[in-house]
Amino acid sequence: PTKDDYYINLKELVSLLSGGKVKYSKLFNKNDVEEDVSFSISDDMEVVLPQLGDEADIVAKIAAMYDWSVLSDILGKNKYISESKVAIYNKHKEELAKLKAFVKKYAPNKYYEIFRKSDEKLKNYTAYSYNVSSVKEKSIPKGKASREDFYSYLKKTLNLDKLEVEDEDKDFLEQMKEEIKEGAFLPKQVNSDNRVIPYQLYFVELKKILKNASKHYSFLNEKDKDGYSPIEKIESIFEFKIPYYVGPLRTDNTKFGWMKRKGESIGKIYPWNFNDMVDLDESEESFIRRMTNICSYLPGEDVLPKWSLLYVKYNVLNEINNIKVNDVLISVEAKQRIYNELFCKNKKVTVKGIKEFLVCNGYMQKDDVLSGLDETVKSSLKSYHDFKKLLTNNYLSKEDVERIISRSTYAEDKSRYKRWIRSEFPDLSESDIKYLSNLKYKDFGRLSKEFLNGIEGANKETGEIGTIMHFLWETNDNLMELLSKRYTFLDVIEEKRNEYYSENPKNLNDQMDEMGISNAVKRPVIRTLAVVKDITSSLRKAPKKIFVEMARGPEEKKKRTVSRKEQILDLYKKCKEDTSLLEKELEAMGDMANNKLQSEKLFLYFMQLGKCMYSGDPIDLGQLNTTLYNIDHIYPQSYTKDDSILNNKVLVLSKINGDKSDVYPIDAKIRNKMIPFWTMLEKNGLITSEKYKRLIRHTPFTDSEKLGFISRQLVETRQSMKAVTQLLNTIYPDTEIVYVKANLAANFKQIFDLPPKSRI
Repeated sequence: PTKDDYYINLKELVSLLSGGKVKYSKLFNKNDVEEDVSFSISDDMEVVLPQLGDEADIVAKIAAMYDWSVLSDILGKNKYISESKVAIYNKHKEELAKLKAFVKKYAPNKYYEIFRKSDEKLKNYTAYSYNVSSVKEKSIPKGKASREDFYSYLKKTLNLDKLEVEDEDKDFLEQMKEEIKEGAFLPKQVNSDNRVIPYQLYFVELKKILKNASKHYSFLNEKDKDGYSPIEKIESIFEFKIPYYVGPLRTDNTKFGWMKRKGESIGKIYPWNFNDMVDLDESEESFIRRMTNICSYLPGEDVLPKWSLLYVKYNVLNEINNIKVNDVLISVEAKQRIYNELFCKNKKVTVKGIKEFLVCNGYMQKDDVLSGLDETVKSSLKSYHDFKKLLTNNYLSKEDVERIISRSTYAEDKSRYKRWIRSEFPDLSESDIKYLSNLKYKDFGRLSKEFLNGIEGANKETGEIGTIMHFLWETNDNLMELLSKRYTFLDVIEEKRNEYYSENPKNLNDQMDEMGISNAVKRPVIRTLAVVKDITSSLRKAPKKIFVEMARGPEEKKKRTVSRKEQILDLYKKCKEDTSLLEKELEAMGDMANNKLQSEKLFLYFMQLGKCMYSGDPIDLGQLNTTLYNIDHIYPQSYTKDDSILNNKVLVLSKINGDKSDVYPIDAKIRNKMIPFWTMLEKNGLITSEKYKRLIRHTPFTDSEKLGFISRQLVETRQSMKAVTQLLNTIYPDTEIVYVKANLAANFKQIFDLPPKSRI
């Protein structure tokens, strides 16, 4: 950076690197700081850095330089930590003897107070060394005195700055004053500086000690019946840490244990035999699998990785099966050619490319209207193209590729993942293994392999039988159409669900967990099922029909989704403020802009014109994803779970967000300062009128508003209805579930004068 970018006060920088305390404003020569921060490198940087704004990254690098210098000072000219600690011990011993002699000579009446006396508040040598085992007094220090506290006490008690001494003691006095200034007088072996010592230095020392000891104690090199020597055991204990994905070392297959052993290995697991006993690959897979969702339609079936060859093919077909020309579906042949000749040959397919293909091949005219797709094609065959060469050259089969993608999706250790590829596919070249090990996939889909390519259904009109994938390829029906009454898939799914739960009986809570039902939805589900159970108990039989009212939101005309990038640019065009720099930042993202703008922080950054919503300070785009910035809920989450980015979320500095806490309305100081900025954003359409009202409001919530916050949410209602119908089908397999529209239910109640819904 140039001097104009960051002008650091050299004097303050030297003081900071020397362990001193500095002020943020003085270090960076800032005069317009509202709340100044004083800090030193020895402070907790996780607390300090979020308060430093744009300069936090620079201070973090200064702290790293300081830590390196501290480690260098600890080691000195020594190779091992123990050597440096011996030197520190001897230095402390020599200086303590000299100090005691010095005090006896020039302040004998203070000797007892400095070296012997013990008191809760006294910061003398007793408190500094905390050698209180021999203290006879009842009052002992509450805790150790810090180095700085002891130095201050010593300087004040002996009046070092004005003390006159004989010539023979002048050298020691100057040395003591200089070392106190540098923090090097009477050093202790155990202090906060030890935090900078990496464990590798201790490990080197341990190995050296064991090697030397083995020369005198031969048993240290002797291996036991399992092939481990005491030296190997001690070293393994030092380095050992159970990987998080292995978890508890138990194999009882409960929710508390998922570890997998190697082969037929039995016996206790110790640090030294851990790698021989535990199958890390299988344990990691088991760990991930127990956390992945179950298929949305088939209980007990794990979902596919998001980039599985089968799953990406499903996504593409499910999208292009909607393509229409002049509101008429294209032919199956045209759809299949789009898949084979566009998606299988290009990593990225566009709507424009599809239209040109259809025109060039006579499936539509230039003036015809293409519909059924969004403005961009969402799906792709990315993973297929990643493996295309290996597949076409028959180095890998589709089953091999699926295994590799699955392993890559949950593998954390790259080196172990690479070893797995080498052992499972020994015929691959080293360059191919390196290429595959660098491919990284993440996330899982919502459907299982069994659902897409296992179960079979029939077209009731034609009698044709096949899987979901078969009909996605052979027809232009999408998944929702395949699950309609024209096909038998829903009947097959229901049969599979009933069969699964009859063979694997689960309590209601476990079923809801398996279905992925959130805690917010569980309560209405449980209450609804309890009502049905009470009715069936009174009737002494299951009902023939259960009518389920499906929640509907307000009728709204469907609108085509506008991409976030276009939305922002359109607003900037109408904005009277200078947005040229923000537009350049947005355009610099290129084709990845819309993907990146899915980040709420980044989207809010552009919608707030790159400024903190509570202070107006510029936001550093390079530090956006650090702890310097938070997304705050205007209406606190302690009142309502409103996660609307348009109405209730703002991007702010972490420190201000922490000070604000869960208080509403927003502090008057923030409102008075920021109302002009908020008003400008609202007038330019960059924030909604609802968000503006929430920001400027100065009155607390009323009791009726608080009651409204705990009302059922429409989304939760829809989720609970879906869950209820699935569970009712399982509990009452012979009962017909009838879906009723909300308006029909309302009309029915009016006709028969039935009481309204109970919202309690």
